[in-house]
Amino acid sequence: MPAFHGSDFEIQLPAEFSDESTYAFAFPARANFRPSVVVKTERLVPPVELPAYVAQQLEKIRAVLQNVSVVSSGPAEHGELTAYGSVYDWGEASRRVRQKQRYILLNDPVRVVTLTATSLCETFAEAEGLFNAIFLSFKPVRQ
Repeated sequence: MPAFHGSDFEIQLPAEFSDESTYAFAFPARANFRPSVVVKTERLVPPVELPAYVAQQLEKIRAVLQNVSVVSSGPAEHGELTAYGSVYDWGEASRRVRQKQRYILLNDPVRVVTLTATSLCETFAEAEGLFNAIFLSFKPVRQ
């Protein structure tokens, strides 16, 4: 069985596995909240157009998070790759959270990588430059 290497682990998997990982990275706290970036891969069976996928994801978010307000949603620049972005706020007024997402469509196999940056609304502007740099640094190993 081939070995898969994570940042601090190794695991043996059967040859026919597919990597649909979720990676979470946390940064120093701001206002008693640790901003983070999550990278998640989802295989699409059957394939779906990226705008339809994003709309489905936003509906799921609205169903599970409290008081969701979509700030923006639309096509995003990500080099040669097809990408879509969204920004939304959720939660109680006293501790409202803002999340920025970039959805990137990859082929062979067809999959979407979702980058999600999270911070409090009140400190989001301070972290957004870092989030943008991290998003732009994303490059698939294979498309």
